[in-house]
Amino acid sequence: MIFIVVFFSECEPIKYPPFQPPLSTDLLTSLSLTSTNHAEDQPIHLRIKPEDRVAHVKKNVGEYAGLLGHACPAAVYEYVDAEPGEEGSYEGKKLVINSQVGLNLGHNDMAMG
Repeated sequence: MIFIVVFFSECEPIKYPPFQPPLSTDLLTSLSLTSTNHAEDQPIHLRIKPEDRVAHVKKNVGEYAGLLGHACPAAVYEYVDAEPGEEGSYEGKKLVINSQVGLNLGHNDMAMG
């Protein structure tokens, strides 16, 4: 088996067509159709240790253009702009985990490092 590695900087962004109801819907509509319900005080089950966040952001944003932010249709993982010097950030980006909108689709098993 041969694998070809292409870095994101060598690729053109994909231009997806707009949503076309009823075949496809926006994120919030899709999430509401799943009947997912999380209590407001439910503990967060997706975590990255604080000491591992910089390495995670460095690898996933620097090498893979924030793949987790694109792999999850519910936008559980987002790489957002960080304040200068903010803890856990790397080159102006930080990871935000929106576990309240998450569905257990197996992305939780994805290597985070």
